Amino acid sequence: FTKKVKVTYYKDGSKKNNSESSSSNNYGSSAASSSGSRNSYDAYIRASAARHGIDAGLMKAMMHTESAFNPNARSPVGAQGLMQLMPATASRFKVSNPWNPADNIEGSAKYIAWLLKRFNNNVEFAVAGYNAGEGNVDKYNGIPPFKETRNYVKSVMSRYHSLYKNDSGLLGSNVNASNASASANVNMQN
Repeated sequence: FTKKVKVTYYKDGSKKNNSESSSSNNYGSSAASSSGSRNSYDAYIRASAARHGIDAGLMKAMMHTESAFNPNARSPVGAQGLMQLMPATASRFKVSNPWNPADNIEGSAKYIAWLLKRFNNNVEFAVAGYNAGEGNVDKYNGIPPFKETRNYVKSVMSRYHSLYKNDSGLLGSNVNASNASASANVNMQN
Protein backbone atom coordinates (compact mmCIF):
# COMPACT_ATOMS: atom_id res chain seq x y z
CA PHE A 1 0.00 0.00 0.00
CA THR A 2 2.36 2.65 -1.25
CA LYS A 3 -0.31 4.91 -2.69
CA LYS A 4 -3.42 6.47 -1.19
CA VAL A 5 -6.20 7.83 -3.33
CA LYS A 6 -7.57 11.17 -2.27
CA VAL A 7 -10.52 13.11 -3.52
CA THR A 8 -11.07 16.62 -2.23
CA TYR A 9 -14.66 17.79 -2.13
CA TYR A 10 -15.47 21.47 -2.31
CA LYS A 11 -18.47 23.35 -0.98
CA ASP A 12 -19.75 24.07 -4.50
CA GLY A 13 -20.08 20.33 -5.13
CA SER A 14 -17.06 20.02 -7.38
CA LYS A 15 -14.35 17.52 -6.62
CA LYS A 16 -10.70 17.12 -7.42
CA ASN A 17 -9.13 13.69 -7.73
CA ASN A 18 -5.61 13.99 -6.35
CA SER A 19 -4.42 10.70 -7.81
CA GLU A 20 -3.74 9.16 -11.16
CA SER A 21 -5.86 6.17 -10.16
CA SER A 22 -9.41 5.98 -11.38
CA SER A 23 -10.59 3.77 -8.55
CA SER A 24 -13.60 5.08 -6.73
CA ASN A 25 -13.65 5.86 -3.04
CA ASN A 26 -16.01 6.78 -0.26
CA TYR A 27 -14.62 10.16 0.77
CA GLY A 28 -18.03 11.67 1.34
CA SER A 29 -19.97 14.36 -0.41
CA SER A 30 -19.63 18.08 -0.67
CA ALA A 31 -21.90 18.32 2.37
CA ALA A 32 -19.12 16.74 4.44
CA SER A 33 -17.15 19.99 4.12
CA SER A 34 -20.02 22.32 4.92
CA SER A 35 -19.58 24.53 7.94
CA GLY A 36 -22.20 22.50 9.85
CA SER A 37 -20.20 19.26 9.91
CA ARG A 38 -16.84 21.05 9.69
CA ASN A 39 -17.17 22.11 13.33
CA SER A 40 -18.95 18.98 14.60
CA TYR A 41 -15.77 17.42 15.98
CA ASP A 42 -14.13 20.50 17.54
CA ALA A 43 -14.76 19.37 21.14
CA TYR A 44 -13.10 15.99 20.47
CA ILE A 45 -10.22 17.65 18.63
CA ARG A 46 -9.67 20.18 21.46
CA ALA A 47 -9.76 17.50 24.16
CA SER A 48 -7.44 15.03 22.39
CA ALA A 49 -5.03 17.75 21.27
CA ALA A 50 -4.81 19.11 24.81
CA ARG A 51 -4.30 15.62 26.28
CA HIS A 52 -1.40 14.92 23.93
CA GLY A 53 0.12 18.41 23.74
CA ILE A 54 -0.47 19.04 20.05
CA ASP A 55 -2.01 21.87 18.04
CA ALA A 56 -5.76 21.42 17.59
CA GLY A 57 -5.63 23.51 14.40
CA LEU A 58 -3.09 21.14 12.90
CA MET A 59 -5.31 18.16 13.73
CA LYS A 60 -8.32 19.82 12.14
CA ALA A 61 -6.33 20.69 8.99
CA MET A 62 -5.25 17.05 8.78
CA MET A 63 -8.82 15.80 9.31
CA HIS A 64 -10.10 18.15 6.61
CA THR A 65 -7.44 16.84 4.20
CA GLU A 66 -7.88 13.19 5.17
CA SER A 67 -11.67 12.77 5.14
CA ALA A 68 -13.38 16.14 4.56
CA PHE A 69 -14.97 15.54 8.02
CA ASN A 70 -16.67 12.32 6.92
CA PRO A 71 -16.56 9.80 9.81
CA ASN A 72 -17.44 6.99 7.39
CA ALA A 73 -14.62 7.68 4.93
CA ARG A 74 -12.71 4.61 3.74
CA SER A 75 -9.80 4.73 1.34
CA PRO A 76 -9.14 2.05 -1.27
CA VAL A 77 -6.15 0.87 0.79
CA GLY A 78 -8.27 0.50 3.95
CA ALA A 79 -7.69 3.73 5.89
CA GLN A 80 -10.69 4.40 8.11
CA GLY A 81 -12.70 7.23 9.59
CA LEU A 82 -12.19 10.94 10.13
CA MET A 83 -8.40 10.84 10.32
CA GLN A 84 -8.02 7.89 7.91
CA LEU A 85 -6.22 5.54 10.29
CA MET A 86 -4.82 2.38 8.76
CA PRO A 87 -5.87 -0.71 10.77
CA ALA A 88 -2.28 -1.39 11.92
CA THR A 89 -1.90 2.20 13.13
CA ALA A 90 -5.26 2.07 14.89
CA SER A 91 -4.16 -1.11 16.66
CA ARG A 92 -0.75 0.35 17.52
CA PHE A 93 -2.37 3.35 19.24
CA LYS A 94 -5.12 1.31 20.94
CA VAL A 95 -8.08 2.50 18.85
CA SER A 96 -10.82 -0.05 19.46
CA ASN A 97 -13.29 1.41 16.92
CA PRO A 98 -11.81 3.60 14.16
CA TRP A 99 -15.34 4.42 12.96
CA ASN A 100 -16.14 6.10 16.28
CA PRO A 101 -15.14 9.78 15.92
CA ALA A 102 -13.88 10.13 19.51
CA ASP A 103 -11.75 6.96 19.27
CA ASN A 104 -10.41 7.87 15.82
CA ILE A 105 -9.47 11.41 16.87
CA GLU A 106 -7.85 10.21 20.11
CA GLY A 107 -5.76 7.58 18.31
CA SER A 108 -4.73 10.09 15.67
CA ALA A 109 -3.73 12.62 18.35
CA LYS A 110 -1.52 9.96 19.98
CA TYR A 111 0.07 9.18 16.60
CA ILE A 112 0.64 12.84 15.71
CA ALA A 113 2.21 13.49 19.14
CA TRP A 114 4.44 10.45 18.65
CA LEU A 115 5.47 11.65 15.16
CA LEU A 116 6.21 15.17 16.41
CA LYS A 117 8.42 13.76 19.16
CA ARG A 118 10.19 11.44 16.72
CA PHE A 119 10.89 14.27 14.27
CA ASN A 120 11.94 16.83 16.91
CA ASN A 121 8.75 18.89 16.48
CA ASN A 122 9.27 19.34 12.74
CA VAL A 123 5.61 19.69 11.81
CA GLU A 124 6.07 19.08 8.08
CA PHE A 125 8.05 15.88 8.71
CA ALA A 126 5.36 14.69 11.16
CA VAL A 127 2.60 15.44 8.64
CA ALA A 128 4.57 13.62 5.91
CA GLY A 129 5.07 10.68 8.29
CA TYR A 130 1.34 10.54 8.96
CA ASN A 131 0.72 10.28 5.22
CA ALA A 132 3.61 8.16 3.95
CA GLY A 133 4.81 6.43 7.12
CA GLU A 134 7.63 7.50 9.39
CA GLY A 135 9.96 4.97 7.74
CA ASN A 136 9.74 6.86 4.45
CA VAL A 137 10.56 10.17 6.16
CA ASP A 138 13.62 8.45 7.67
CA LYS A 139 14.56 6.83 4.37
CA TYR A 140 14.50 10.12 2.46
CA ASN A 141 15.77 12.19 5.41
CA GLY A 142 12.75 14.50 5.06
CA ILE A 143 9.52 14.73 3.11
CA PRO A 144 9.52 11.77 0.70
CA PRO A 145 9.62 12.58 -3.03
CA PHE A 146 6.14 11.13 -3.54
CA LYS A 147 3.82 13.54 -5.36
CA GLU A 148 0.86 12.51 -3.22
CA THR A 149 2.78 13.09 0.05
CA ARG A 150 4.18 16.44 -1.07
CA ASN A 151 0.68 17.57 -2.10
CA TYR A 152 -0.71 16.29 1.21
CA VAL A 153 1.83 18.27 3.25
CA LYS A 154 1.11 21.41 1.18
CA SER A 155 -2.66 20.97 1.61
CA VAL A 156 -2.45 20.40 5.36
CA MET A 157 -0.10 23.32 5.95
CA SER A 158 -2.16 25.63 3.73
CA ARG A 159 -5.40 24.72 5.50
CA TYR A 160 -3.70 25.04 8.87
CA HIS A 161 -2.41 28.56 8.19
CA SER A 162 -5.45 29.86 6.30
CA LEU A 163 -8.32 28.17 8.17
CA TYR A 164 -7.48 26.55 11.47
CA LYS A 165 -4.44 28.10 13.18
CA ASN A 166 -6.64 30.73 14.84
CA ASP A 167 -9.99 28.89 14.67
CA SER A 168 -12.03 30.20 17.61
CA GLY A 169 -13.88 26.88 17.86
CA LEU A 170 -10.57 25.17 18.57
CA LEU A 171 -9.31 27.80 20.99
CA GLY A 172 -12.16 27.10 23.40
CA SER A 173 -13.75 30.02 25.17
CA ASN A 174 -12.33 33.53 24.97
CA VAL A 175 -11.44 33.29 28.65
CA ASN A 176 -9.13 30.35 27.96
CA ALA A 177 -7.54 32.16 25.03
CA SER A 178 -6.89 35.30 27.06
CA ASN A 179 -5.57 33.24 29.96
CA ALA A 180 -3.16 31.48 27.59
CA SER A 181 -2.07 34.85 26.22
CA ALA A 182 -1.56 36.27 29.70
CA SER A 183 0.35 33.16 30.70
CA ALA A 184 2.58 33.47 27.62
CA ASN A 185 3.31 37.12 28.48
CA VAL A 186 4.22 36.18 32.04
CA ASN A 187 6.51 33.41 30.80
CA MET A 188 8.27 35.83 28.44
CA GLN A 189 8.90 38.31 31.25
CA ASN A 190 10.47 35.68 33.52
